[in-house]
Amino acid sequence: MHGLMHPHVLDFDLTFKETTPPNGPPSTASEIILKPDSSALVALTKGNPGAKPIQPGGIMIWPVENGIEAQKPAINHINDVFLQFGSVWVSDDRLFITDPSFGAAIVSVTGTSVTGEKHITIANQSAICWSAYDKRTGKAYAIDAGKNVITVVDARRGQKTATIVVSLPDIAQMPELFDSVVVGERMYSLAAASGIVVTDLSVQAGVRYVDLSRLGSRQGWTGMAACSAGLW
Repeated sequence: MHGLMHPHVLDFDLTFKETTPPNGPPSTASEIILKPDSSALVALTKGNPGAKPIQPGGIMIWPVENGIEAQKPAINHINDVFLQFGSVWVSDDRLFITDPSFGAAIVSVTGTSVTGEKHITIANQSAICWSAYDKRTGKAYAIDAGKNVITVVDARRGQKTATIVVSLPDIAQMPELFDSVVVGERMYSLAAASGIVVTDLSVQAGVRYVDLSRLGSRQGWTGMAACSAGLW
């Protein structure tokens, strides 16, 4: 994160009271991500579509200049996006967001302003939470944490193009899919409490389950990242 050279406590101007531990997903913080060009730091918070009145989620932006982020964020709300859960950049200024209340959305981030671009309703989804992006193909992926299903979205047009039902012949009860990352033609997804499901995106099928139980309990772990072997 070369764009952040002056660390300090970020001021989250939340419109809700988050408990300790959090009681969510509604009304909790989500992700903090840096824009691809390092010009801003972006944080997402979940709203509550069940509240009266409905509470939209928030997208906060701290501009970064000369490696220093602003003290106060600009706060944006998208009226039809409520539970910003997972997010991934699909270009320098377009953000793909998963929302378990309806599916996914693409928003444009210009300076400190956010505008809705595409609202993608995904029928029969259980709990679409996580997201991933394949820069080679321009496809974004909405990953269901309630069942073993991945929805494929053309990120350029903002349209759903396919559904991948992940199954493996040696696993009778497929686990749900959680945080994921795309490397080449394969997606690696945290699954259950002790494994990783590998999906071949070129043939849209699961190809392997990696059992990590021998590493000990990892209940509650979240997050997936990939790095080049050349970095080690």
